[in-house]
Amino acid sequence: MKKTTSIAQIYLNQTPFSITDLLATAAMIISAVIFFINPWFCIPLLASFIGLLLSRSAHVSDREYEKLLSHVLAFNTVREERQEGFEALYRFYEQGYLEKTGFTDFYLQGYDLGKGTVRCGDDKELRSGFYRLSHLQFTDTHCKLYTCEADVIAGTVCAERRIVALGEKPVITEQEITHSRGKKKIFYLVFPHCPPIPVQPDSAEMDEILSFFKK
Repeated sequence: MKKTTSIAQIYLNQTPFSITDLLATAAMIISAVIFFINPWFCIPLLASFIGLLLSRSAHVSDREYEKLLSHVLAFNTVREERQEGFEALYRFYEQGYLEKTGFTDFYLQGYDLGKGTVRCGDDKELRSGFYRLSHLQFTDTHCKLYTCEADVIAGTVCAERRIVALGEKPVITEQEITHSRGKKKIFYLVFPHCPPIPVQPDSAEMDEILSFFKK
């Protein structure tokens, strides 16, 4: 657990280049210039290069953080309890899609950028310490909502199950967040008495979901 917490916290709070990175890079450049003047100056150049490698090795990459999230989703008490519906959500997370047997099931996933620390990765993608997976299943009278949230720092997953009547229309709320590289508007699908679900409001899937509540 401590290792999971440490890696997640380092990732979410690290800067693209630390002070140690910058100092080691500066030392390497200066050593390289002197080395071309005096070849005997190779030891400081080598030392600064090794220092930069050691400094960058402490940097947690986007891929490492994604692997940590996958680990949390694969090994947690919700899955150990064989909670109904979790395996489908997990397959959806792994594959990015699920084959639909009808037009009444919808799966949503994404980082909750409105909670905790948000970091813009080296790949320019925004990530936070919380990731939500949701399954919405519609009947003629209501929507069955099953949603799971992974807390990457704590290394835990919690799940909630709700029944929402089709007469209780959800709303899409907007929020602006600030991160290290600027600002971004994020959106939530909000049902009464249910945890908000991160969504992209301009997607065709959202239009389909909302259409069930317009009857």
